[in-house]
Amino acid sequence: MDRKRITVFDFNEEDCVRTAYAISEYYGQRGVLTTIVRFSDLQSFAYDFKCNMDAGTLYEMVFVGVDSMMGLEAARNIRELSEYWPLFFVSNVYDFGLEAFRLCALDYLIKPAVPSSIGRAVQRIGMQCMPGSGIASNEIASRMRIS
Repeated sequence: MDRKRITVFDFNEEDCVRTAYAISEYYGQRGVLTTIVRFSDLQSFAYDFKCNMDAGTLYEMVFVGVDSMMGLEAARNIRELSEYWPLFFVSNVYDFGLEAFRLCALDYLIKPAVPSSIGRAVQRIGMQCMPGSGIASNEIASRMRIS
């Protein structure tokens, strides 16, 4: 059985753990195996991304904690690493909705993320737009191994 490879990035380690737990619960309830890797600093994430890209084992989706300008900058940096990744904002504020839209985030979840909100969010995969274009593209889903 295939595993879903998911990453969670949040400067707040406690929120990072909570989001990862909600993702694990959602997929666990459906009998789907997951590998969830958590990051609380951007350098480690970027290094891991490069190693996985070289090995051809990229993540299927990225959840980013965006509670401050630092979180927003991290989301921008993550989007620069790959414009095709399904990206989800997870925040305790509503202030970054416009930026989520500009970065083609698939959803904007309010913390703490719960399995039901994770489920609604991941159902949007395949409706992702190309950053800067505002155009939805099913081609993105075909470029990634998403099931």
